[in-house]
Amino acid sequence: MMNKVQLDLLHLVALQLTGKDIQIRDREPATRDLLGEIHRDLEGQLVIDISPKIPNDQKRLDVILHEFAHAKHHNYRRSDYYKAAPASVPKEPLDNWDRLRDHTAEKEAAAWKTWGNAKARQLIPDLYKIAPFDAIIIALLTFKEEDK
Repeated sequence: MMNKVQLDLLHLVALQLTGKDIQIRDREPATRDLLGEIHRDLEGQLVIDISPKIPNDQKRLDVILHEFAHAKHHNYRRSDYYKAAPASVPKEPLDNWDRLRDHTAEKEAAAWKTWGNAKARQLIPDLYKIAPFDAIIIALLTFKEEDK
């Protein structure tokens, strides 16, 4: 589970990495068996749900960055899906297009994570030793696309 400070930092990181305003919710996604999910509400706001059941911070970071990459590279239609109850929607099998989108997101997320790890170790090594998740989030606030 993430605290308010982490959620606020993630909002800023999302803006830095994607150029988009994204609401991050510490909430089980509507689609069953997913750890993270992105959608757009009826007003056009991108919303990412991150499961509080994720077992550790490294997996949580992977899921968050993966969803941020979807936000950066893919478009989402407005819908009321964000209102669906947690784990209330059956998971559909991925088609080839979905797999390609996931591959793109994984590649971008991995690059961000590698960069964030290195930058956190460089800028805030003491924090990185005791709270790597928070250190990487903070380091990613300094990311610029040309740094990749």
